[in-house]
Amino acid sequence: ALRRRHARRAGHRLQPERGVELHGSDYRLVSDKGSRLARYEMILPVRGSYPQIRAFIADMLVTIPAVALVDMIIKREDIKSGRLEVRLSLNLYLNQ
Repeated sequence: ALRRRHARRAGHRLQPERGVELHGSDYRLVSDKGSRLARYEMILPVRGSYPQIRAFIADMLVTIPAVALVDMIIKREDIKSGRLEVRLSLNLYLNQ
């Protein structure tokens, strides 16, 4: 429970530092029978420029070593827009 709270707080704390906007979040705990690890799946929709989002991801991976980037979907309004809408899928691995 402590690591999950830490991961959530770190993500929310890093967001304004890097200038990205976090628009909601979704969390789900997955436990596989026979495994010593539980997986906390996180979906974070964020907005910002490419360098801001890249720095946000890098900071999160350094700050929380048990986090893994699983998937990233990038959208942008048009070719001229420097603003991206990104859906980050992350996993936080926890001991059971």
